[in-house]
Amino acid sequence: MRNLTVCFRNFILLCIVTGSETTVHGQIQYIYPKSGSDWLPPETVFLIRFSDPSGSKISNIESFIRMEGEKSGSASGKILRSDDRNTWIFRPDSPFQCGEQVFVTIRPMTGKGDPLFNLKTRFTIAPLILSPENEALPDVQQPVMLRKTGYKTNEDGVILLNGVSVPSDFPFIDVTINTNPAPGAIFCNNWNWRGNMMYSLILDNNGSPVWYWRHIEDHRYLQVQHGLLAMRVRSGYGGGGCIALDRTYTVVDTFFAPPGYQMNDHELRILPNGHYLLIGNDEREVDLSSVGGEPKAMVMGNNLIEMDTNDTPVFIWRCWDYYPVLECLRDQPPRLQIDYVHMNSIDVDVDGNYVISCRHLSEITKINRITGDVIWRLGGRFNQFDWIDDTEPVSYQHDVRVLPNGHFTVFDNGNMRKPQYSRALELRLDPVEKRVWKVWEFRDSPDKYSWFIGNVQRLENGNTLINWGVDMLPRVTEVTPDGNKVYEMNFANPAYSYRVFRSDWQGVALKPYLVAELSPSRLTLIFNKFGDPDVTGYQIFAAEDADSLTFFAETDDPYYIINPDVFMEDCTVRFRVRTINGSGEPGEFSNEETVYIPLTEPGFNLIKNGDFSSGLDDWIWDVQGSADADPKADETSFQFEIHNGGLTLSDIQLYQDNLTLIEGQNYCFEFDAWADQPRIVEAKVTAAGSSTNYSQSSMISVRNREMHYIFDFRMSYPTDYSGRVQFNAGADASDVYFDNISLTRVDPSGLTSGSELPDAFCLFPPAPNPFNVQTILSYRLNQAGKVCLKVLDIRGRTVRKLRNQFQTPGTYRVPFSGVQLCSGIYFMVFTFNQTTVSFKTVLLK
Repeated sequence: MRNLTVCFRNFILLCIVTGSETTVHGQIQYIYPKSGSDWLPPETVFLIRFSDPSGSKISNIESFIRMEGEKSGSASGKILRSDDRNTWIFRPDSPFQCGEQVFVTIRPMTGKGDPLFNLKTRFTIAPLILSPENEALPDVQQPVMLRKTGYKTNEDGVILLNGVSVPSDFPFIDVTINTNPAPGAIFCNNWNWRGNMMYSLILDNNGSPVWYWRHIEDHRYLQVQHGLLAMRVRSGYGGGGCIALDRTYTVVDTFFAPPGYQMNDHELRILPNGHYLLIGNDEREVDLSSVGGEPKAMVMGNNLIEMDTNDTPVFIWRCWDYYPVLECLRDQPPRLQIDYVHMNSIDVDVDGNYVISCRHLSEITKINRITGDVIWRLGGRFNQFDWIDDTEPVSYQHDVRVLPNGHFTVFDNGNMRKPQYSRALELRLDPVEKRVWKVWEFRDSPDKYSWFIGNVQRLENGNTLINWGVDMLPRVTEVTPDGNKVYEMNFANPAYSYRVFRSDWQGVALKPYLVAELSPSRLTLIFNKFGDPDVTGYQIFAAEDADSLTFFAETDDPYYIINPDVFMEDCTVRFRVRTINGSGEPGEFSNEETVYIPLTEPGFNLIKNGDFSSGLDDWIWDVQGSADADPKADETSFQFEIHNGGLTLSDIQLYQDNLTLIEGQNYCFEFDAWADQPRIVEAKVTAAGSSTNYSQSSMISVRNREMHYIFDFRMSYPTDYSGRVQFNAGADASDVYFDNISLTRVDPSGLTSGSELPDAFCLFPPAPNPFNVQTILSYRLNQAGKVCLKVLDIRGRTVRKLRNQFQTPGTYRVPFSGVQLCSGIYFMVFTFNQTTVSFKTVLLK
């Protein structure tokens, strides 16, 4: 790099000619982006930080930063001043164009009209790249559900834990060791990949809830930071970011990545001055053929970002500038999508600089918070330190924290060790001599291995809390300095916890928290005003549909049970609850819960026009990106005539919305499908516009002959009044066909078994019956055998053969369509091996 410095009168002209490193005028500490950087997001802002408050001398504060794209031209925007008073931000009004170079001129003027300096720099915006379809995740050993409840219900069938009412799916907390642990409550989230409801929890040492929040998507790292309760959320509150609650459990702040970056799951650190640190993701295409990889691999980057109190970035440290991709990915298996750094924790060192953990590099890195320079690197390919007394350096670590004495705690997952085991570490570093010592270690006996997640927290009394993270390992193991266990706790039904903490906390809810649980026989309202001892009763208010809320009932208990029959017919009911205190005064209303009360019989098909007898009525199709397909339907089936399958399965969609799916109810999703050539499609019952998959069904292989597919599932999420059945048929040019699509609520009480039938199988009677268009016969096989199912008319003539095949044990649903038949009586004859049973059905048109 060559810098040309020319003096004119009383100012300095600094011209950056080449290179990616920037040597700036002495008044400047930090510039983002670095000159010559590439693959910047189109929404990139420009940052400049002065080394002293010389920014106060600038007279042209509205124009001293100018940005110009080689394609888009001069960029309009605003120049903002951060609350640190030394950092200035140029925020363009609109994004730059993909692939263009952006030139920046910084020319601050004094009040006398003289420039302080003139600086020019440049960077390049990432080109437009269409990401390939996501690779399937590697097989993960799913937890085996133990179905252990542990909690006993009271005489009303409700679970009360230390006076707190909880839903029936509340995670069972199994405390196995509790001998004088450190003071404070336990903060954790449980999450899983099985479609069960998840919880954010504050627990006492007995495992009883101090506070809880029940939610669909997994939340992470519930933690007390500077008096606030912070956590990662997936949706709501303006999008997927983080939120902070105060001591009344009210959301008081939100935290997001800046435009151009995606919020990473792994970290939020709130600083004493109100700034916050997070990890922002971005992605670029990289040719990895020289190291044995893909020529067009999509590589994810992780970037350390500091945001000020105005939610404006004041510091961005890009991994691309410090971790060379080709060097880091040497010896890695070839893949289309790679997370090459996997930054998973941020902390502030005792000197104010930042320390990050990069799991996939097995590296801990210290970064100068002023300039962005790397101060030192510990572990991995670029290690600068000698390990004095440990032959096993950290491997794929998950969590690095700075202690007040300058030491570091580490949760060392140990993925690359042989044999694999995980441990908690305390390290002491000599950054001058580049040496590191293992001061303390806890390695359980027998060894525990957590292949991902987990964390370590040093407590004020000197104990150490360890979260082993994964399903069957303890959520909390608390040990003394000499390694004795004084507390151990786990979820009895396997689940994951990203991080777990112990902290002092005194919270009193501003209003009650309400959860509604609907079962076939009752509706249970569960409510608590967490932490408030001055509650003598609760008042319940309700309204059907759009009516105004009116008083419904009053109770002294933190729950109320309603017989759904009081509503007479299908309806939507809204509920709210408020407390009455010792003085008889009412408190604030709770959140509102909306409950759909279904009083129609199970077996009703929620899908309209599932056999396409009315063409494409009631169905929506969508063709995106480069895909090209035409939907066609006649009275027998639906066809996607595909000319170009596009890049992903979701590029070609067929779906139907506004389906009501009731929490706690059992459903059967089934359809017929085939294709011109064997191919993959995706079929699922989901939340509209969300990745939440209620049916837990996904990609299926369809063949060039018609086959019937059945997915039984329990709706374990809150009731959804706008659910969706969706078929994705992109990424392949073979035409695909669908027919006889149904989604029905199943009543297990309708099962016919016991002395009436052999133990080899059980039957559900056809439902609905009588029927108009379609009825369904359901059966369960307890052993393998030959199944024959046919439909006879009143004269005994076979009008339809529905099954004639060998089937393995399982539950099956068989639809029978009467579209092409006349009204009348029909018999469904079921034969399994040598036993025959028949049901009479009535078709009414």
